[in-house]
Amino acid sequence: MYTIDNGSTFSVSEVSQSELPMFESGICTHVFLEDRVSPSGDPFFTANVLNDKTGKSSKFLIDRRDYSELQSSNLIGLRVNFEIRSNGLKIKRLEFQPKETIKFLENLKPHNQKETIPDESNENNFERDLHKSKNFIEDLVISFTQRAHDLGLPTFIGVCIPEKK
Repeated sequence: MYTIDNGSTFSVSEVSQSELPMFESGICTHVFLEDRVSPSGDPFFTANVLNDKTGKSSKFLIDRRDYSELQSSNLIGLRVNFEIRSNGLKIKRLEFQPKETIKFLENLKPHNQKETIPDESNENNFERDLHKSKNFIEDLVISFTQRAHDLGLPTFIGVCIPEKK
């Protein structure tokens, strides 16, 4: 028997401790997509797994650096492999998962993903953004010059030098 400062007593058998899961694979039953951050600053999700040998359910971590949100949400119903760590289970990286799981997760694509040619798309986006930036700066200089003149402040000369062609 142990006594706490407030006078309550308890025995060791009354204190419940969760049993550390010691299995290397199971079926994912639920994924919690709330963003969490470890004490070291690494983002992760949590999920539930069913040990198909014992029928017990347990929690495990999904490292966000190894699995996207889309991949994580699609783990439900798949067999996954774990690292057994001193503080619980953590899903192994994708290359260490069963072949069926790897194949399924690698074939996932977001619904809004379009097939594009990256080089042309990036070049067009860069040129468009550069043009927008130039126009913004020119408008800013013109507005500032006009406002300074309207307020009677010492003249601010706005000069935009055209690019060389």
